[in-house]
Amino acid sequence: MLALLVTILLITLSFIYVVNNKRNASKSPPGPLCLPFIGSAWALGTNSATIHAALADLAKKYGPIFRIMVGKIPMVVLNDPEVIREAFGGADPPVLLRFTGKLPAAAASGLFTTADRGRWALLRRMCSPLNRTIFVPIPQIIDEEKPKLFAELDKYVNKDVHLNPLFMHFTRNVLLRILAGTSWSFDAITPDQKQFADSLFLSMKKGLALFDLVPLLAFIRKFSQKGPGDTLFHIKFANGFIMKLIAEKRANMAKSLEEARDLLDILLLEQRNHPEIDDGALLGTIKGLFAAGSGTSADTLDWIVLFLCKYPDIQEKCYQEIKQKLNGRQVTMDDQSILPTVDNVIKEIFRLRPPAPIALPRVAERDCTVAGYQVEKGSIVIENLYGVGHLAAHYDNPTAFDPDRWLRNPEKTSHLVHFGIGPTMCLGNSVAKQEVFLTTAGLIQRYKFAISPTSPKPDFIGEYRVVFNPKVWHASISLRQ
Repeated sequence: MLALLVTILLITLSFIYVVNNKRNASKSPPGPLCLPFIGSAWALGTNSATIHAALADLAKKYGPIFRIMVGKIPMVVLNDPEVIREAFGGADPPVLLRFTGKLPAAAASGLFTTADRGRWALLRRMCSPLNRTIFVPIPQIIDEEKPKLFAELDKYVNKDVHLNPLFMHFTRNVLLRILAGTSWSFDAITPDQKQFADSLFLSMKKGLALFDLVPLLAFIRKFSQKGPGDTLFHIKFANGFIMKLIAEKRANMAKSLEEARDLLDILLLEQRNHPEIDDGALLGTIKGLFAAGSGTSADTLDWIVLFLCKYPDIQEKCYQEIKQKLNGRQVTMDDQSILPTVDNVIKEIFRLRPPAPIALPRVAERDCTVAGYQVEKGSIVIENLYGVGHLAAHYDNPTAFDPDRWLRNPEKTSHLVHFGIGPTMCLGNSVAKQEVFLTTAGLIQRYKFAISPTSPKPDFIGEYRVVFNPKVWHASISLRQ
């Protein structure tokens, strides 16, 4: 009898909750059934590693814009390039957004975590040299770091190798060169450098989840994490390492913008004119750039090589194209137009396995309309970039790896929004594009890759941990003749 009464009570509460929401949300985006206390987050399932796929499945049912109630917080999901363009495109997009996150022990004033739109715009302007030729051209930095990666890979010729850590070290070095004018040795990495790399990865992997936006769940997780193996330890270590880097740079910084040697020089010089940008803002910004700029490119390179191993005929086609067009010389960015097969492989990976399958959550600063629906002030707004790349309305057989689709339908390139759109576009998108193209072409030119017979079974689905990485697999590499 008690169970029956509880069931009736829950059904009644659900009916009242749904009716009350419908009265005030007749023009809100559609979405799954909203229940008391938990909202409609139940529709996402329990596996956070596949939440991007769950959102894509919901888009098939509810359309390119839909709403999920995470507790009492409305979360609006954009799952179509045109809807994303409407929300974020143009100089003054209709949705004025800022990032928010309930990150434990995280700086709350940096470029990636500020709740102040003016501060965000200022920090973004200060970081804008990241995508330009600042001191040393970015392709030159990449070309100077590639031989170090290749020298390390040469040690594994005719052996098994887990490529992702080597790619991560390489992409981190490119970013270190741009941010702080330094790089780390593959052979002589210090204990602190290794711990920073591990802590940054683990804090990024575990430190952000959509459910952290629910205060109760964020509170419970924060106080359930203790000890050196948990997220708080890694966040604190990474923060301390970056603050030491900032202090060392400040002690030997450039005297003027004309003499600036790297982005950190620029940020410290700009800080003198903008005292509202404190060291907490610098910490949050540098940490965000490290996390977003190294893991994403490394995982993209990992995906590219894994898929080329699965499709050796496409790998060979890429190699023959490079061999015929470059005639042994090193690839440059000017070669992108004459290496369409390589370029299309990269586009296909960006579509299938975007570096960040779900863009950073934003919060609507005012009531607005997107795709004919009302988006309330305070709503979380996210872009499901994975779902965008898998839309059957835009792509034939969207789950298939098919680089030639870009030859058949070059106009579809406009649907690629894996770096975002408009003012909130990924700040390092230019660096990432150059890094991935130059490195991919260089790898194919020098090595032949295969999945090692002793490798763990490769998983081509991947797992979402803020970035989108393949699970561990081992490659067998040989030098090209």
